[in-house]
Amino acid sequence: MQSGEAYIQPPLNLRETSFKFEQSMRLIEDPLWDRVCAEMVSIMGPAALQIRNVQLGVLSSHDKIVDLYCQTEEIAQFIGRYDFLLLGSLQQYFPALKELRINNTDEHP
Repeated sequence: MQSGEAYIQPPLNLRETSFKFEQSMRLIEDPLWDRVCAEMVSIMGPAALQIRNVQLGVLSSHDKIVDLYCQTEEIAQFIGRYDFLLLGSLQQYFPALKELRINNTDEHP
């Protein structure tokens, strides 16, 4: 910043969202999922923060499917609406991937 220029702070809600995003990213153990989540938030904004509660399953190279494990039905529905974005992001790392299988872990004891 040059002298004479004033620093303009982002709106509080933007700073709060950024802080929440950074905090939630620290909870993610899988570096690949961390990158995918960060990409989804950069594309979709704060609405995508809920994907941090999704666990990435094992890729089936035979079926070209990966399972996503969602903690709630609401998250599963959100993922279902935007699965094409997640699929595109994951295909950067797994070009043969053809499908995401969404599982709601809340339905199983």
